[in-house]
Formats: sequence, structure tokens, C-alpha cells
Amino acid sequence: MRLFLAQKIYKFYGGDEMTSIIFSTHRVESGVVKGVGGFADRLKGFAIARLISHALGKEFRVEWDSPFPLSDNFTLHDGTWHTPLDDKTSTITLDLIDEGVDVLNQKLADLLSGEYREKNIKIYANILYKPQWEVLLRYFPSFLVKYNELDCAVHDTIKSSLEYTPRDTCMELLDKFNESISAHSDVIALQIRVGGERTWRDPPLSDPNDVPEIASKIIDMHGKIPSAVFVTADSRIVKQSAASALRMLGVQNIIYHDFEEIHIERSINTDRFLVDMTILDFICVSKCNITYFGRGDFGRIAAVYGMKPYYSYL
Repeated sequence: MRLFLAQKIYKFYGGDEMTSIIFSTHRVESGVVKGVGGFADRLKGFAIARLISHALGKEFRVEWDSPFPLSDNFTLHDGTWHTPLDDKTSTITLDLIDEGVDVLNQKLADLLSGEYREKNIKIYANILYKPQWEVLLRYFPSFLVKYNELDCAVHDTIKSSLEYTPRDTCMELLDKFNESISAHSDVIALQIRVGGERTWRDPPLSDPNDVPEIASKIIDMHGKIPSAVFVTADSRIVKQSAASALRMLGVQNIIYHDFEEIHIERSINTDRFLVDMTILDFICVSKCNITYFGRGDFGRIAAVYGMKPYYSYL
């Protein structure tokens, strides 16, 4: 309804066609494909692009087709999947990736000031933190009325736009997960990122040898033995090690999916099954009562997606 009214107002004041904000993961420069980020980073980019489209009254489109279309796992509401736009309306590209905070925020300020109002704007982005939120509020303070904090804005923007619609195999696993946690009132998620089992183009992150210490630390942070723990990690060995350490600490119910979670850009193997399973783990984390996360933003953004509290154990 808001988009329909915005289109009517735009045409009333002489516009031929409403222009669009296009969030794109198809980042190519001089024929070279450049990185955008992993699943959580892309969702942050999705969120800031969606907020910008709301602020400027532009239609919102999504171009996310690698390694597989996002439409394989999500139904898009409050926007459309991107198709080539009418050539009559010019499109500019705004790259907000790999910039220093000051440069990024200035680009964002230029955009919000209306400099490109008559153009379609294709946005590459993978970040949305407090400095960018403050720029948005500077130009559109009404956001603070709707969203009392950044996490609320990210949650509402992503959750209202993307409805998880898993494939059959993931649906069965999700049903089993929901059944497993339904009997427990204190289910926590533990997310560990070590950089894969030599299958990520990534520097070492958390040390796999530190898993027992991490398990002990989150129990101390939680203040009691939780009734169940869901473990997600980019290594099957790390998942098994964490499960073993948690059992030694007295946790009776431990849940994990026996596969290696991947990075959708940096992993060597990004086949469809592993992409689907990684997104499934994200959804499962979002359903836990509290998330304890380490390196990367996968666990934190999953908690925000579910509007649940999160804490870093680092």
C-alpha cells in the first residue's frame, strides 16, 4: 500500500515512472567479479538498501542470484526480484563496500540528500552499523519513531520482506528442530567460526582447539546449565567437539546438523545442498532464546532476525 501511494504521488507531480533502489550481489568491475560478503553481510546490505528505498520513496528491487537465487529459499514481500528496468530511466551504481567509514557515510549522505532522485540506483552494500544508522536518522528522523533502535530496524526490514520458504529436505529438518526445542524453555545457540576445514578462502579465525574453553565460557555467561543448546559452526569437527564439551559440562540436550556450514562466497564448495543447509542453520539460530556468537556476524544477525538477545563470547 505504501509503495502504491508513493507511485501515485510521484506520477501526480510529473514523474513518468517511479525509480528504484536495487540491492545487488552481482558486483562486477571491468569484467571481474568482486566480493559482496557472506549470508549475514548480504542481509545487512539488504537492510540498508531497503531502508534507503523507504526513505526516498523508491521502489525496492533485489538482485541476488549467486551462488543460487535467494528466491530458492525466501519469498520476497514488500519488494520485487530484479528484472531489467526500462532503458528510459538511467541507473547509477553506488558501491558502499570496502570503503572507510567516513567515505561510506558521505556516499550515504549524498544519496539521502536527493542527489540521485531521478535515477534508479543499484547498491552494493554489506554493512549497517551505528554510524550508518545515525546518517539515516540525520536525514529521516521519523525512522526513530518507528524503530527505537538499529536492531529493531534491521529485524523489521528483513523479517517483513523475506519469508523463509525452505525446500523439502530443509523443511523436514526444520520440523524436527522445532519439535526438539518445543519441550524446552531455555534454548541457547552457540555459533563458532573457525574458517572451515581448509575449505574456505579465509584466514584462521577462532582456534578449533579453543572449543572446550568457549563452551565453558558461554555456560558461565549464561549463569546456568541451559535445557538445550543448538550448535552451528563452519566445521563438522568443531560441532562434534562443542557437543562433547557441552555434555561434559552437564548439558543434556544438544542439537546440531551434521554438515559443514559454508561461506557463500569464500567456500570452495558452494553446492545447492550446503547453501540450503547453511540458511537452515541461520533460521534455527533465530528461533533460539539467546545466541552466543564469535567471529563474523552470522550468529548475531540470525538473532536479530528472530529479535532475540545475543552476546559475544570473545
